Order: sequence, then C-alpha cells, then structure tokens
Amino acid sequence: MASGSNFGRTVEMIDGIVTSLDDPALTADNQPSKHTILEYANKLPAKGEQDAPSEEAEPIYSDCFNLLAQDQHNEHKSIYTRQMLQYIKLQAGQINRELSLPTSQRTLQSLEASGLTKRRYKVWDWGDNAPTDTLLVDCLSRVEMHPDYQRKYSEHSTQLRLLKHYNKDCKDEYIDMPYTFSTSGRESSSENQGPDQESDKKREYQTAIKHTEGLWIESSSRDRLKATIQEIEAKPTKITNVICFGLGHINLNKDFYHSIIQHMAVFTIIDTLNELRRQRDPDHTPIRLILQDPRYTPRDHETMKWLFPYDDNISFVSDPDGLLAINSGTLLVTAYLPFSMPLMQIVADLFAEDPSQGPVAMICDEMELDADKREYSVRDRASPGVARFLMGHYEKVDAEFDGYALESDFMADVYGKDWYEQNRYYWLNSMELWARR
Repeated sequence: MASGSNFGRTVEMIDGIVTSLDDPALTADNQPSKHTILEYANKLPAKGEQDAPSEEAEPIYSDCFNLLAQDQHNEHKSIYTRQMLQYIKLQAGQINRELSLPTSQRTLQSLEASGLTKRRYKVWDWGDNAPTDTLLVDCLSRVEMHPDYQRKYSEHSTQLRLLKHYNKDCKDEYIDMPYTFSTSGRESSSENQGPDQESDKKREYQTAIKHTEGLWIESSSRDRLKATIQEIEAKPTKITNVICFGLGHINLNKDFYHSIIQHMAVFTIIDTLNELRRQRDPDHTPIRLILQDPRYTPRDHETMKWLFPYDDNISFVSDPDGLLAINSGTLLVTAYLPFSMPLMQIVADLFAEDPSQGPVAMICDEMELDADKREYSVRDRASPGVARFLMGHYEKVDAEFDGYALESDFMADVYGKDWYEQNRYYWLNSMELWARR
C-alpha cells in the first residue's frame, strides 16, 4: 500500500445523497466566499451546452450526415468487433517492436489491413517519420466513415489525412478502413534534468497533490460520489475492475491540473467499493484499476502508484488493450474525450451481440440519444448503434451529477484563482452515469 495517500482510510457509510446545495454568498467583488459551495444555477450551462457548436461554427461541425440510413444499409453490423481489436493489437505489437529498435536496425516499412469491403489499405507507413517512441491507434467515427463526409471534409480528419497519406497511390474517393496508426514522441517528464532537479520536481508534485488531496477528502462532492457508488454496489452485478480512458497527464499548470481530481474521484470510487466488500468479506479480491492515456509519462506512473492505496492492483495499458479488457464487471470512466475518439461507438459494437456482457456502469461524456435520430454531426459522440445499446440495455441515472460542486478554495487550488471569471466547472457536471439494467 502506498504510504503517501489517505485514500485507503476507512470509508464512512452515508445514509443518503445530498439532493441540494445552498446558494453561495458572494463577496463584493462577485467572488464566492471561502468555504461556500460552488452552485450557480444561473451560471452553470445547461446539459450539453458546453459542447454545442454555435450558429457561427464552421460547417464541418454543424453539417450532419444520415447515419441511420447507413446503419440500416449495413444491417446494423458492428465495425469494431473483438476480432478486429485483436488484429489491431497484433499489428500494434509489430510496430512497437520496430520502435524499440535503433533506427539503423528497423526493417518494417509498412502494414496493411482489409477495409470493410475487403480492399487492402496501408494503415501504417514508416515513410519519413521522425524518430518516435509512442504508437497511437486512430479509430474513425461513424460520421468519418460516411462517404459524404469523406468527400467534403476528409482534410479535417486526422485519421483520414493519415490514411490518404499512407495510400498516396489510391484513387478511391471513399476509404472504408476504420482505423490507422500514427507515431509520436512522448512528453518527457525529466528531459534535460539531473537527479537533483528531478528530485526537486518530484517533491513539488507531491506537495501540491497532497494539498489537493486534503481538499478532496473534505469535499462534499466526494461524499456524494461515495453515496452514488454505494447505490451502484447494491445492484446484483458487481464491479470487479475500473477502466479509465483519457483522464489526462498530471500537470501542475492550472490549465491542465484538473486531471488530478478526475483521478482522485476514481481512487475514491475504488476505495469505497473495496471498503464495502471488506466489511462483508475480509478476504475479498480488490478492485483492479486499468488506466489508458497516451499522454501518461513515467512520472505519471510513479505519481499514480504513490497516490493509489492499492498499488499492486493498478496497471497502465495502451490501445487497444484497454478496450479488450472491458467485460461484464467493468466500470468504464472517461472525461472530455476528443470527438475524434469514438469510445462509446466502439463499446456498443463490442457488446452488440450480447449486451449483458457489457460494462456494469459507465461515467462518460454527455450524449444526445434518440432511437429515431437520423442526422449526426462530427461532434456527436453517439450513433444509431450507441442509441440502441444504451437505451435498450442501460438506464441513465438521471441528474446523478447535477449539483456536484467543489468548494471555492478547492476550485482555486485546481483551476487557479481566476476560475470564476474563466467559467471553469467541476468535471462531473459534464458527465453522465449509465448503469446496466
């Protein structure tokens, strides 16, 4: 157990969930007074408003495409099957082995795969890539795979630009290849730093994080989250693992530091579940935590293991291992994933044949779900398949995260002193909770 953390302390039982929060008292300069709760009914955006494109948005964001007709034409067939992900894993292994070699010893030039119509396309080409150490799997969303979108906006999609770059000799206007690979350099946490500098940086991180952890432990939102998890635990199917996608690299810069409270929330979820089960069975198997984010650095790995109280049950994975690890005991957690990462579409495909094997619950970005919806834009996280999957087999825990808030001094610690003027919000306010029926 990591000695630096308080997440492993005894969990207090909560009788119920707080359903409302007091309005904050505002000071003369319109700042919330210290120790009051951040709950601005007239300030918080409506559900989904944060991601809604404005009327003046570029056409690429507002232009819609008929995915329902496309889905019906394809007879509701899944694209991202387990078989496809296993093949992606095989190819990723080939590229990673190549990346591990000195440049002079690399012999693999390119890789191909079959598209949906069995035509072969290059999905990776070494080409003139600079030396890199990180491999990314880039999956296309249903909108990006729509022929009309590709004809109009292929240059705006990283995935499609890569596929066209890799397949320069291909004259096809439409490419039905659902994935590709890209390589990049991972951010170094200790580049050009000596041992003393790295030690100082480590202490700086730990001091800042311990202060934030203390604020989190005293936060009312932590108590509410624990109560919510107790409700999920009361369901017949139990969570055995928590898999997180894209919770973010830990950076003390206030523009990015909010990722720390996303991780702390996950640690609290696991700690709550472990304590509840320990009360029933002292020999219970601890919850397994799997984290996937291409931006994680070695320092992030070290920080997580220092902060997480069950460090023997935490692992870091790369695409597509996180997706392949999802099973009927999974709590899936994500936050602010780029629209270019169609996570929910992949999950819906994976478990379309047997939804009972899908995740127990999901904390994910907001989506507009409508079984009859035909038109989707590139900023829609959902698809007809996602609507069928969730509306048919899951229940949305309505307003579960509405009213969650952090105290004003906590907000200042995480987002900076100007958080109020910058319209910063607690991340769970923009998330939805879905539980399998």
